[in-house]
Amino acid sequence: MFSSQREKRAEPDIIALVELDRKKVRVRIVLARDAIRERLRELEHPRDYHGEEQGIEDVPDNCGLEK
Repeated sequence: MFSSQREKRAEPDIIALVELDRKKVRVRIVLARDAIRERLRELEHPRDYHGEEQGIEDVPDNCGLEK
């Protein structure tokens, strides 16, 4: 995956983590989860993405978020 693609996928995750407005934080988390789900769908195609897939699956646990 190219750097810009990684940045595009990571952007919602980062925004959700740094959002300070309590009203917006839930929306940001939903957007981040949607981006993660979309990327996991992309990873279903057979390629050498196992490490990235495992990292994405670990995000909710590592951030204290529910799956």
